[in-house]
Amino acid sequence: MDISVTKTSLNRTHIKIYQGAPGLGEQRFRIYAGTDDNRHIVDSGVEGGIRPLTFEFDIEDKADAFITPYPNTNVGSFRVELEKRISSLVGWSVAEKRTVT
Repeated sequence: MDISVTKTSLNRTHIKIYQGAPGLGEQRFRIYAGTDDNRHIVDSGVEGGIRPLTFEFDIEDKADAFITPYPNTNVGSFRVELEKRISSLVGWSVAEKRTVT
């Protein structure tokens, strides 16, 4: 799983998450704000077979969830979990976790 964080020309924080094709089964990203396991933000779409999975968003579009204000700065973190499943009978399992600050 690759995660890139860039500042756009409009001074927005753009996040791009990419995972290559899983081979068999399906995959999705689940994004959580900060370290709160219960504060689930969004699922990406689900892709399967030979298709890679890409998900992009701007943090500012979800500022209440991602950014914690401190004097004169914005600080935030989020966790991305890549989940995979081989069939709808088996269910989802976490294949990889990454935290970005």
